[in-house]
Amino acid sequence: TFSVWPTRLLATTVTIRSGGMLNLPGPFTPRDMSNRIYVVCTDLTVDSGGLLDANQGGYTREEGPGLGAGASHGGRGGNYTCGPTYGVSNAPVEPGSGAIGSGGGHGGGAIRSAAAGTVTVNGTMRANGGGRVSIVDSGGSGGSIYITCDRLAGSPSGLIQATGEATTHNGNSGGG
Repeated sequence: TFSVWPTRLLATTVTIRSGGMLNLPGPFTPRDMSNRIYVVCTDLTVDSGGLLDANQGGYTREEGPGLGAGASHGGRGGNYTCGPTYGVSNAPVEPGSGAIGSGGGHGGGAIRSAAAGTVTVNGTMRANGGGRVSIVDSGGSGGSIYITCDRLAGSPSGLIQATGEATTHNGNSGGG
């Protein structure tokens, strides 16, 4: 579990085996700014069944620069009262924002992988927003996954995902 923003895993080869996981402790407020998974290595492999999990590891509900009824991040939330978009699409490093309301969703966290060689994703890397209390609450925005490497590889079952929380009925979805 990565619990302090500057924390990073430094290694030559990092392999997340089936059932293995790197994760975050949960959503935070701006004064904490504590959640990010940061791996610096030569080669990173996420085996099938392995997980880098930053779901709901960004700003807590009612917090973040994209705060709104349907929080925004790289993309707009699903409502005219959504928050402003923020971040850089070709170097995403910021966590997702929470949504307005006591039942609003939390933002997704941030994953940063800096590999000099190959990143192979056969498992899952995810930083999704979520955490709504009821079907009428708004969704948190997706977080960030920023991978730099010489070669990106993987299988059709590999998943890299940073989506906003989808909602139903009267809720407003979070932006990706």
